[in-house]
Order: sequence, then structure tokens, then C-alpha cells
Amino acid sequence: MGVGKTIQATGVSELLAREAGISKVLVVCPASLKSQWRNEMGRFCTRDCQLISGSVASEHRKNKRGPQAG
Repeated sequence: MGVGKTIQATGVSELLAREAGISKVLVVCPASLKSQWRNEMGRFCTRDCQLISGSVASEHRKNKRGPQAG
């Protein structure tokens, strides 16, 4: 905690967006830290940030597609 992971991740995502055209980044963290990551990302960049909750299976159900192999 408190070692600058969020600002480093934000900086890398900004660099990837500008230099490589990568527009989406996935941050995987414990559920208890998701809101904190979203808030901190909002402090350091202006890009849209979405939270995804639940299991992979529940996300597939929400998107009305079945689990994909691979």
C-alpha cells in the first residue's frame, strides 16, 4: 500500500494510448480496492474508467453471450 502503483499504472496507460494506440487497460484487483482504484485513476487521468463486478460467468450472462473457450 502507498507505493505508487496507481500513478504508475495510469502513466503506463497514458503512454500506451499515445504511443501505441491502445485505448483499453484492464486492472485486476481485490473487490475491496476497486472503488479506490477508480477514484485514484480519475485523479491522474481524464479517461473513462468502468468497474466490473462479479465473476467471469456473471459478466458473460450480463452480456448475453456464453463463456468462450481459451
